[in-house]
Formats: sequence, structure tokens, C-alpha cells
Amino acid sequence: MIVYNLSHSIGERFGSLKGILFLIAMVVLFRSVVYIFPGLFNLRQFELFDPAIYSSGFVLSSLGDLLINSLLFCWIILFVKQEIADYKFPIFRNKFKKWFFIIIVLVCILFITFVFSNILRSLVADGISFSVTNFFSLTAYSFIGLSCWQHLR
Repeated sequence: MIVYNLSHSIGERFGSLKGILFLIAMVVLFRSVVYIFPGLFNLRQFELFDPAIYSSGFVLSSLGDLLINSLLFCWIILFVKQEIADYKFPIFRNKFKKWFFIIIVLVCILFITFVFSNILRSLVADGISFSVTNFFSLTAYSFIGLSCWQHLR
């Protein structure tokens, strides 16, 4: 809450972009500290943060890290949405500027799509086994996943 309020105050006083950049910098700084010093909060004691269940790299080393990073990313997106709610995007009269802006936005969307598809692919490839044809291969995590799946149907 302190970081959020401070970012909002910076956004009001110095401009939305500086408030957004401050929030992103603080989130990256806090997550970097947790990655550099993993014993700080001792999160590995919880099963959600166990790399044996799911691990796809240094940044997403467990399902708990994926959850925390996803929540922080959603927090940043909601903050950006709130900060630029009154912003009106400029209408470019110059065709070159307009097409340049369109191409930049499309490249960003394509990049984000590939990043999220890679995360989903790694969840399926490196994640929890849902092989229900072999009863003895099921684990407690599979039963949790199956019960969640049944509630969703």
C-alpha cells in the first residue's frame, strides 16, 4: 500500500509516466531482492514454492513464483489503467507516424503473445501430470487439479 500510494502521489505531482515507472522499478527491485536472497522469506518450505512440482527457469522457478509474478503484473496493469484513465491518445496527421505507432503496437502485442504462450506451454510440459488413465501415477496435485476441473465444468 505504501508503494502504491507513493506511486500515485508521484504520478499526481510529476506526471503519470513517472508514477508508473516508479511502481515498476519498485516491483522489480522487490522481486529481485527475493530472487537474490531466497532465504529471506523462506518460501521453499511451502509446497507451492517447491521447484520439484514445476520449474521452467530462474524467474519462474515454482508455481508460487508464477503466482506472485502474475499478481504483480496484474497490479501494474491496473495501476497503469487507473493512471491513464483520462489520457487521450494523440491522433497522428502524418501517415508515417501513424503507421510507425501501429507497427510498434503490433510488435509489442506479438511479443507479449509469445511470452504468454511460452508460459502456458511450460505449464503443460513441465507442470503437474494429469494422466488419469494410469491410476497409480496420480498424485495429490493431480487430484486437486481434477477436482478443480470438475468444478469448472
